[in-house]
Amino acid sequence: MKHTLLLLLCSITIAASAQTKNDAAGFTKSTSVPAFKQHNLLLQRAAYAAATPHTGTEKTTSGTGPVFDTTQWNHRVDSTWGAGWPDSVKLSVLNMFWGHIDSLYPCFVHLPSYNWDSIVSSMQAQITAGGVSEGKYASMINYLLSLMNDGHSNFYDYMVNYPYAIYPGLPLFRGESGKLGACVTTLNDTTALVYSAFPGHPFGLEPGDIILGYNGIPWTRLVQIILGYNLPNSVYKGSTDSAMYHRYIQAAGENWYLFDTINIKKCNGSLVNLPTSLMSGVLYNDFCTEQMDVPGVNKPSYNGYYYDDSDVVYGVMTGTHIGYVYMYDCEDTTDKLYRAVKSLVEDSMVTGLILDIRTNFGGGFDAYWDAYTYLTSGGTSWVGYGQRSDPTNRLAMYIDGPTSWYDIVDSDPNYFPHPIAILCGPNAVSAGDFLPVMFQHNPQVKLFGKSTAGAFGNLVEVNVNNTNFATTMQQTNFFQASDPSNYISHTMIPVNFPVWLDQAGVCAGTDTVVNTAAHWIEGTEAVKNATAATVKISVFPNPATKYIDIAIASPANDQMDVKLCDMLGEAVNDNGYSIVPGNNSIRINLENTQVPSGNYYLSFQGNNGERTIRKIAIIR
Repeated sequence: MKHTLLLLLCSITIAASAQTKNDAAGFTKSTSVPAFKQHNLLLQRAAYAAATPHTGTEKTTSGTGPVFDTTQWNHRVDSTWGAGWPDSVKLSVLNMFWGHIDSLYPCFVHLPSYNWDSIVSSMQAQITAGGVSEGKYASMINYLLSLMNDGHSNFYDYMVNYPYAIYPGLPLFRGESGKLGACVTTLNDTTALVYSAFPGHPFGLEPGDIILGYNGIPWTRLVQIILGYNLPNSVYKGSTDSAMYHRYIQAAGENWYLFDTINIKKCNGSLVNLPTSLMSGVLYNDFCTEQMDVPGVNKPSYNGYYYDDSDVVYGVMTGTHIGYVYMYDCEDTTDKLYRAVKSLVEDSMVTGLILDIRTNFGGGFDAYWDAYTYLTSGGTSWVGYGQRSDPTNRLAMYIDGPTSWYDIVDSDPNYFPHPIAILCGPNAVSAGDFLPVMFQHNPQVKLFGKSTAGAFGNLVEVNVNNTNFATTMQQTNFFQASDPSNYISHTMIPVNFPVWLDQAGVCAGTDTVVNTAAHWIEGTEAVKNATAATVKISVFPNPATKYIDIAIASPANDQMDVKLCDMLGEAVNDNGYSIVPGNNSIRINLENTQVPSGNYYLSFQGNNGERTIRKIAIIR
């Protein structure tokens, strides 16, 4: 039985109008989206206003002097949004949210041992004492959320965290949204690197530029200052410390309005300092995905993804036999990914695949289940999940979703015997987290990039009787079938090749992650082709009834492991054979076995480590 968790939050109506790279027309559309994507869309509803704040519900005190003035931040937090809700409402919303989390949240495992009771009691006492403004209240609930650090759990004030206007001095820490008109990624050394930018950008930003910081202070230090002053925080949570810090650094360009001067290092090493006021009143919408353009594959624009349903896009890399697929979410239920890889394999005849999910907003397993069985020989048992078993014990768990619910049964007769590279990163969330976990059960697959966000579960809404707050909770915590005692939310699944964009590559217009994956595929194929040219394997009869005969022609001595496996990958017959130069014959007798009728596959692995697969049907 296959259970699919659709990791969606709620429906929203988004209206936006801004310059995009492919068109400048305005557009309006309603859409139902996963939580991470919804968060980005809510960030994108803001416009960069001039220094005078947007007239509306925001209330601020304007003044003269420097924008970056930490002595004014507490005052700005209090004055910008005013008193807000009555203290009784603030207290009720906090109590309802925390009551739900405290009794049901299944992901305290792997979090630091915070004194949660003390933290929440302090917040309750501050609210009860009175004088907590709406901005201060938002900063408090955002702080609680940052301690949970969960990609499915949200506690945001729509008014504070998702304003309609961004202006100099606004006391809010925002995550990257695409409004800057330049996209930033976090390098392995925590540098904030621009990898894409609109021509004629107000800051003169170009691919390869480094945003050093503002007002002469490094951005890494400014992040600590912002967090230390506990400004309202709209940076989406990452589920691991690594993913969270990645997003803080990635937000370097987005938060220009907190400062007076931006400090930039160009590709040639020159330093540029510019007034941040150059961004006031500018409108951009960009699709920031931590990917660079791949020749031969049309990467979608902002409108292409958000409004034209270009969530799965594919093609063949120019000058190669490598198929390339961008997959930006897992919402699809029409087998787009399956159809993409099938077209690349059967129509384009590719000999390697790259699946790029460095940004993937999540959705459900169905979006990639059939693609996996098409590419893979044999099924597998891969994950199950648990939930809280005791509302008074935050670490007490029980298995509510056994691995049998998610067992992959491979009834697809196809198999892709070539290398597959999965490109992933911290902005692959939820079902995007799970995709590499599933695909790693295919021995042809290697992971490139950075670990995903670590949000291994699904979400539910938390009812706080107030629609002015976004309140959700991760409901389940998954484990891998190989280790049912180890829940994996808030953990990193390691990649095989830890590589990321770098300044030299971006300045030269190349994507280091893509290049590394392509070179691995080409090198692996070269080894396989050399092996295939010298070792030939035939299996007959097919279907088999009483026995399976195997003919192996080899140019040299070898030791070969031959396994007969069912579609879940379980070996029903496993033996090693000494192979001599020339023709070799092996017979697997089925008459005295309990092997039932069905589809199976034979796995052949010699001393060189390469594996060859032959599918076979058995009729009893």
